[in-house]
Amino acid sequence: MDDAAVDKLVKKTYGRAWAPWLYIITGAVVFALLSFIVLCALLGTPFSYEVDALFFTISYEGWLDTKPYMWAVWMALGFTPYMALYFAERGRRVRRVMRIYTRDCDEELCLRVLRRAVDYGKEKRIYRRFDMRCSLYFILENGYVHLLCTSGRVEEAREYMENGWLRRKGYLYRDTLCAVDYAEAAYAGDEPRARAAAARAGKLKRSNYGVQATLSALRGEYAAAIELAGKQADSTDAGLVSYSYFTARCYERMGDTDMAAVRYGYAAENGGTMRCAQKAREWLAAREREQ
Repeated sequence: MDDAAVDKLVKKTYGRAWAPWLYIITGAVVFALLSFIVLCALLGTPFSYEVDALFFTISYEGWLDTKPYMWAVWMALGFTPYMALYFAERGRRVRRVMRIYTRDCDEELCLRVLRRAVDYGKEKRIYRRFDMRCSLYFILENGYVHLLCTSGRVEEAREYMENGWLRRKGYLYRDTLCAVDYAEAAYAGDEPRARAAAARAGKLKRSNYGVQATLSALRGEYAAAIELAGKQADSTDAGLVSYSYFTARCYERMGDTDMAAVRYGYAAENGGTMRCAQKAREWLAAREREQ
């Protein structure tokens, strides 16, 4: 993919600045009308009124007048499905970029696209709070740093966190910084520092099987690490390659080079430009030379 195609993908992911506002206003009106029609069909007239019939006056009580809480029900029915669709659309845009890595295992291209997305977001100041695309910017920025760590470029990730990250307040910055600290310690083989970084990341990260598997491997508990990694194994293509490479390293350290070769073989064959696939190819080439 050339630079023009990368730019086109980034611009398509962000969309135009006015598009989210139009989407929100249109969606809010449509879903509010639909929910209003549904409630009227179920509960009858929404407004109270009187009708004179001969010598009688017939009064109708509307559900909006007699049941004030129905205003909240109306709003909930109108906005909940719409907001769900809105965030689903946001997720779809992010997946469009990330599947370059998760499905195609093209780590280098995904890093290029994410870096361009971050730079484009800064050029157009998409990170500003009133820009409805700012959530996309921060998700892509977070993904960029995490993928740098996954690809072994921890120094580059650290440099970006120190000099490139704009907002230094909030959980996202703290969580991403913890991820960089954790990756740095894990690559250095420093189990206490990696465990401390994982502890700072919160309960969810501490209980993550992948984190626990890495910590077990750093302690030399390779059988436990393989078992824990199997519980965390991602169903995406990149996840399976990462799992195979991790278990291959564990088998290698346990002395089972035949099983390690099988796992390295899967990673090398299916890993594309992923760092772990390149490492697997190097190991297999070295083993073949020795034989």
